[in-house]
Amino acid sequence: MYYRVLYSNEYAKKKGKFGIVDIREGSIDDGYLEGNGREFDDKLFEGVSLIFEGQSLADFQMTYFPWRLVSQKMYSLLMDFVDLAQVKFVPVPVYKDDQMHPYYYMHFVKKFDVLDRVKTGSTLMHPKLDLKKVKPGLNVFCYTDFDAGIFCISEKVKQKLEANSITGCEFQNIS
Repeated sequence: MYYRVLYSNEYAKKKGKFGIVDIREGSIDDGYLEGNGREFDDKLFEGVSLIFEGQSLADFQMTYFPWRLVSQKMYSLLMDFVDLAQVKFVPVPVYKDDQMHPYYYMHFVKKFDVLDRVKTGSTLMHPKLDLKKVKPGLNVFCYTDFDAGIFCISEKVKQKLEANSITGCEFQNIS
């Protein structure tokens, strides 16, 4: 089984459990960061810090930009499953009430053409994988179609994240 990792429905700036992250210092070219499936320079985050707006930080933290931002805890759990030739993590500090929290921008250097075009249809609301296209051992990945902030995981990654009470995400079955 494979799952799409989505932001949970607990996000909202004023009433939700989790808040949203914005840039505190520095600047980043978001058009470049949206371009998963290619290398990028670590220096893009040099001098950049992020600021949290809301009540509680989540492990899979929503931002105002189409980025994947994961906590130190989630990063550590994912590292058991990622192929560093396909996924790159760049440390970026997030400040909440002037206290720094270590987070990582998660970038997919490689994307995979694994969607079943017939079952998925013209929208990515309910994508389905063509399991024949998914390479054995692929546990954390991104598919070729643009899907801001989303990534995919195998059943064993999902179980590990759930067992460790990762916050801020929901899992949509895409098998």
